[in-house]
Amino acid sequence: MNHENVDIILPVHNSEKFLSECLNSIEKQSYYNTHLVIINDGSTDSSQDIINSFKNHSHLDITVLTNENAQGVSVARNQGLSVARGPYVTFLDSDDILLKDHIGDLVQTIQLTQSELAVTGAVKQTKIRYVESNLKINSISIDKAMKAILGFKNIQGYSYNKLYKLDIINRNQLRFDDSLFVCEDLYFVCSYVKVITGQVGFTGTDTYIYRQNENSNLAQRKELADIIRKGKNEQKAYSMILQILDSEQAKRYCELKKTWTMINFIKGVVSVADPYNCIPEVMAAYNDQKRQFLIRAIFSGFFPLKDLVHLIIDTCSIKIKLGKLNKAL
Repeated sequence: MNHENVDIILPVHNSEKFLSECLNSIEKQSYYNTHLVIINDGSTDSSQDIINSFKNHSHLDITVLTNENAQGVSVARNQGLSVARGPYVTFLDSDDILLKDHIGDLVQTIQLTQSELAVTGAVKQTKIRYVESNLKINSISIDKAMKAILGFKNIQGYSYNKLYKLDIINRNQLRFDDSLFVCEDLYFVCSYVKVITGQVGFTGTDTYIYRQNENSNLAQRKELADIIRKGKNEQKAYSMILQILDSEQAKRYCELKKTWTMINFIKGVVSVADPYNCIPEVMAAYNDQKRQFLIRAIFSGFFPLKDLVHLIIDTCSIKIKLGKLNKAL
């Protein structure tokens, strides 16, 4: 394996609870040639102190960027890309952890498969133990990769469980869209996959461990206004993704996923308010699509059985609730 540089881009915002463990997992990587770019995005807790202490005691090559006010994860990642050196780049969230062979597995996979993108599994876990990797490297076509990225398994559209080539990102002027605060990862990944050729490499291992930080912006969006704002931004993201897809099959999968997110959106609104008054344009789109959607979803082969069952239940429960609302009008 050729040990070429890997830039690790790490945005940080009020992450004091998990940040030390995250940083330590980077330092314990078995792959030694890395450049860690930390962007402290307007943190008001002790994150900056943790970053300073880590930089002073770490053997890693570290660049620290600081925003006085929070700019959002997309801006922070783009700032990281602006100082990245290449040839490889990956992303990491500050409440997550890398198993020790994470970077090495990705580099070995992208080199052995001669791919332009390498992917490892991302799993949710609370207790972490470091284990030896058992690589099962394989590769799949761009079309199959796009289905997996739009899908529901542990590959999905995360930006963080993947290794990219920086020259492809820069040559195609790819950046995270800062108008999106939902699915910004998915839009970036789909944009990247669209411009690459050949195969996508998979490590066959699960080396990225993610955790939900209750202090994150998404975790706190439980009020009606936040639910509506998130839902509309999510629909915007899928509309943008549809515009960049070339494959008709990928477009069909994206349409299904967009409608699925719409149902989840309406489910959230229905639980706290009258969706007809809150989001009339979304309700009109939902009423127009719901009959055909379930039929297409069932026969598409896109949804795992568990998600398909939940989808049918959610659609029926929304229909019942909307029926009650109509009678009350």
